[in-house]
Amino acid sequence: VGVLMFHLASGVLPFSSHNGKLVQIAEGIRARPARDLAAMTHGRVSPRFCLLCHRLLSKDSSLRPQTAHEVLVNLIGLNDKSLNRDEMFEGIAARLVSSS
Repeated sequence: VGVLMFHLASGVLPFSSHNGKLVQIAEGIRARPARDLAAMTHGRVSPRFCLLCHRLLSKDSSLRPQTAHEVLVNLIGLNDKSLNRDEMFEGIAARLVSSS
């Protein structure tokens, strides 16, 4: 999810390889941090979104969101963690319907 979000926001993958060989790409993913999304997008992407992407791409699993629900809460900016999943999805559906 982090790679997809990063790519959609920046147009490039979060990890780079100089020659594109699979071994070097895998080593880059394993050993190097992701590129700096905020710097790459020059302020066009919210700092909160950048932070979420980098959390999703973190090498340390304790820093990554632990559930899809946590990612969703961060994406839609809900601070009210008392909402249950059904209420949250109903809210998203209502936003989608009202924006079309």
